[in-house]
Amino acid sequence: MRKTLAILIALLTFQMGFANFPITLSGTIENHKKSELTLHGLNFEKKLSTNAEAKFKETFDIPYAGTYQLVIGKNAIKLYLDKNSKLNLVSNADFTKEAVFTGEGNLENKYLVAKEKNPNSMKDMQQLFSKSEADFNTQITSDVSYVENLLKNAKITNKKFLDLEKKHLLAYQQYMYTNYEPAHQYFSKNEAFKVSNSFDSHIALTDFDDADLFVYSNFYQKIAADNYSAKDGQLETAEGINAYFSKIKGLKNTYLTQNIVKNSSYELRAGNPNNKILLDQLTSMTTDAALKADLNKKYETFEKLKAGTKAPNFNFENLKGGTTTLESMKGKFVYIDIWATWCGPCLQEVPSMKALEEKMHGKNIEFVSISIDELKSKDKWKNMIEKKEMKGVQLFADNAWQSQFVADWGVDSIPRFLLIDPQGNIVNADAPRPSDPALETLLVSLGVK
Repeated sequence: MRKTLAILIALLTFQMGFANFPITLSGTIENHKKSELTLHGLNFEKKLSTNAEAKFKETFDIPYAGTYQLVIGKNAIKLYLDKNSKLNLVSNADFTKEAVFTGEGNLENKYLVAKEKNPNSMKDMQQLFSKSEADFNTQITSDVSYVENLLKNAKITNKKFLDLEKKHLLAYQQYMYTNYEPAHQYFSKNEAFKVSNSFDSHIALTDFDDADLFVYSNFYQKIAADNYSAKDGQLETAEGINAYFSKIKGLKNTYLTQNIVKNSSYELRAGNPNNKILLDQLTSMTTDAALKADLNKKYETFEKLKAGTKAPNFNFENLKGGTTTLESMKGKFVYIDIWATWCGPCLQEVPSMKALEEKMHGKNIEFVSISIDELKSKDKWKNMIEKKEMKGVQLFADNAWQSQFVADWGVDSIPRFLLIDPQGNIVNADAPRPSDPALETLLVSLGVK
């Protein structure tokens, strides 16, 4: 699950060996209320200033030819920029008005805007992946046909852009079709679902080390990262770690390599017996000082969370009133669920948690749920507990992800489960989930009675 979550979240990448080159970006942002304009790329950020008439014009270097995002407040528009770009944009601040492009690179960007306006496209991924196999195929076929016709009539002569866009379309199909089965299982809540024998997985791209396509296509980024992701459990053994990184070290695309380093860092955790070997491999593959510092900090945190060491204390608001500390629960085992109301996988564990609590009611164990929701979501937290009829000790962390509790326990993904003994010492800082039969086996072996 950690690996899957790491890949589905936004793909973080780092600088590679593209040559910087200058481009000119200008424009007018109508109804602009001084929100900052920022151009974002892979490991790239450029702030742009507007004058009193909401106009801007700057010449600056970009690190690669590919796609970027121009962001104003909470709104964004995708741009294609390359070494020939001298692009002018006229739009309003929330990009609801059709953007007008002029200058070198205008045709490519007009096409990108038009592509997003497909009236029959389905933007809701849950709704899309919940469709039946036949309806899903019809939707994807329709989307691809629309884009192919649009590209054909766009009058674009930039051969590199045309090649990248055609490969991006293949990557889109490959990602959608290969992910349909697991996504449909998840969204339809039907884990037994299997695609039919006639279902076409549309595997068209087999080169996952294409640096130019990586900085152009978000879907290629996803399938490339997935292709090179470690197998479940591989980064927990010395042999598996060394074999995996031996394969990765041959990649030419440094953006992809550093993305892999970032994603693999999630396997640095309290329950991994080979953290030091993994840390050495990860740090050997990056020259990014900040990333190295983060990796070392994670390792040092988990070294402090080994079995038998004293568990870091906490003091949090209790749903029933007052506050509760870990120290106050000494004399019992304490099983802690770190969760949030917005976390789907967390909520999936609630029924199993309730069942286990009921089974072990009256035994020498406390079941504690600690929410790391933002303060503004406290009412949502209370309502969720009531709606799900959640039992046990319900606590609200003091500062969400910025809580000292989160830092002390090295929490970088949720749900996360902790097990502490009656003396207040750590049994497992990365304990099995309630839905894992191994948890009950562990509790019984420890003498929970």
